[in-house]
Amino acid sequence: MSRKAATTGSRDFPSQAPSTLDVAVGICVYNEEKNIGRLLQLLAAVPFIRRIVVVSSGSTDETNLIVNQRASIDPRISLIVQPTRLGKAKAVNSVIQACRSDILVFIAGDTLPVAESVASLVKWFKDPRVGAVSARPVPVNPKKGFGYVAHIMWSAHWHYLWYLMQSGKLAHVSGEMCAFLSNLLMPIPNDIINEDAYLARLAGRTGFRILLDPAAIVHIKAPTNASELIDQRRRVLAGHKQVLRRTGHFPTVLATSWWLFPFASFRTLQAVFREVGLKTYVWGFVLLLCELTAGVLASRIFGGKLHLPWKPIASTKNLAQ
Repeated sequence: MSRKAATTGSRDFPSQAPSTLDVAVGICVYNEEKNIGRLLQLLAAVPFIRRIVVVSSGSTDETNLIVNQRASIDPRISLIVQPTRLGKAKAVNSVIQACRSDILVFIAGDTLPVAESVASLVKWFKDPRVGAVSARPVPVNPKKGFGYVAHIMWSAHWHYLWYLMQSGKLAHVSGEMCAFLSNLLMPIPNDIINEDAYLARLAGRTGFRILLDPAAIVHIKAPTNASELIDQRRRVLAGHKQVLRRTGHFPTVLATSWWLFPFASFRTLQAVFREVGLKTYVWGFVLLLCELTAGVLASRIFGGKLHLPWKPIASTKNLAQ
């Protein structure tokens, strides 16, 4: 694929979803009443999905009721209730065990993919060398004030992964939405923090290709203030340190491997500046301060006791706001 596809979303991918592949979707949720109904309604319109498994871990709001209502009109939807919040790794394991399919698509419960994103991801598996494909997370935060931090952060995330994919160094997927060959998946340790980075590292060891799909857009809501961003990034950075300890390899994300791939890092900065302009200097500095603070806190946490499950980030739970 060309560099143009990374920046413009050109449709440089196979034209039809493989009709012979059995596709399941797994969604792990905790108190997602503001979004889960819209997400399931969107997925219900995708005819080739054979099964949609929602694992609700300790939800105390109307999430379970909404899922059961959708399941009553769509037999493909099933709900697994974990009475207490046990951490996302256990929810992911429940999805893996429940879904017997060729392709398993993970979608975060607080996201909304565009209509064609699932089909777009699945199309790549026509190539038998492909083991995992990641969607492109795009924040819905307004481009004003602190909202620029979200757009800088996610633009940098995407472009860095893109340049690594082009050089054959990519070993990461975005947990907001990604798809795996199911036979590459296995239950993960229950204390894993970043299940996406861990699963991608395991898949990468098999020799299968890990790809990015610029056409598979998934909308997300990034934290809207510095305090919540630091809390979120603290968890992510602690999770990356954990993956390094467990696998012996850095997750190929900008925060933890920029020094290993300086050319990709430089190209990423150029791409972000082209997209955001001069505001990159101001809000990029704010992002850097938040990242450094989160890194210090992550080191302190990881050096002692891990606090699982992690505190949810309230401002990311309603994409409509």
